[in-house]
Amino acid sequence: MKSIKILATVSLALACGQSVSAESVAIDLPSQDLLSMDLSYNTPTSYLIDTVGSVPQIAVEYNQNAMALAEDGKLNEAIATYITAIESDTHYPQPWSNIAVAYYRKGQRENARLALHHALSLDPNFSQAHNNLGTMLLGDKEYVKAERELKTAVHLRPDYEKAYLNLVRLYLEQNEEEKAWECQRTATERNPNNDVAFSILGQLSLRLNKYGDAAVAYERAVERGDTRSETLSNLAYAYFMNGQTDRAVEIYEKLAHTGQGNTRGMEELIAKMSK
Repeated sequence: MKSIKILATVSLALACGQSVSAESVAIDLPSQDLLSMDLSYNTPTSYLIDTVGSVPQIAVEYNQNAMALAEDGKLNEAIATYITAIESDTHYPQPWSNIAVAYYRKGQRENARLALHHALSLDPNFSQAHNNLGTMLLGDKEYVKAERELKTAVHLRPDYEKAYLNLVRLYLEQNEEEKAWECQRTATERNPNNDVAFSILGQLSLRLNKYGDAAVAYERAVERGDTRSETLSNLAYAYFMNGQTDRAVEIYEKLAHTGQGNTRGMEELIAKMSK
């Protein structure tokens, strides 16, 4: 253990005075595919609240069956079943939003947009439809419109993780990293038990050289179950750059003691500090 501490201390000392450029820290967001969009069961919307019990059960069942088909990749069958759900209750907004996701996956973007606009005409407070529309607009680089829809989604649903992630992506694509950081910080406040949210905040903090904030964010991620080698390596690096070398070394000693890949973590740290 003493040799490990000496190795870590020497490695850290070699990098004394070095800093990481913004370009050298990659932001590991979840996949940018349609996982950022949302399918909807019977989430409470103004329509459902105002008309409790008015949606025919058969329409709800068709919507759910179509979702299962879509999740299995059977998009044509899913679309046909969503249409049946819509025909069962033309004022039911969920299948309109859901069919838009299926259309989008098939590359039918105009149909997807029309469906989402109709869902929002039925229920302007439908947060998932706002997120889905914002996701499509983001994919088409229509940043102003996308931001408006995504901000509406988080306004309507303050703990909406996917909408926050989409906003972070939007800001990063426009090189507005400070806005991305503020957005993700708000996401952690609204989702205080989400380890992924804190890990992303840690990455953004490192990219902006906010080392104290990065250390706090990564500690929160670890406390909530994110004990990946990469997370612990970044945590140690944040402590080192914040002038807390002893804490950085302590993390690597614990990694070595528990056999969680100290070598890899040390290599990552040395690589970062040598940039």
